[in-house]
Amino acid sequence: MREMQFLYFYTTLCLGCYASSQGAPVFVIIPIAMLLTLPNIARQPDQHVLTITTVAHSVNGLIFATIAYAIGRGIAFVLGT
Repeated sequence: MREMQFLYFYTTLCLGCYASSQGAPVFVIIPIAMLLTLPNIARQPDQHVLTITTVAHSVNGLIFATIAYAIGRGIAFVLGT
């Protein structure tokens, strides 16, 4: 189970990186962050929507989505596209 979650996160980050290297706008960070946060929120259905854990996972997803976007823009800059 843990390996599948790692694969999901890695694939999502790679898609965000690829999208930004192809010229996607900055707003692509938000859907990527939501996709990164989704598995952590979906497995806690009995809790309230806004808990400290949910906020922490959302901030973590936003940070990693921003890093993936920056890496994608860096790749595009280096390749000259």
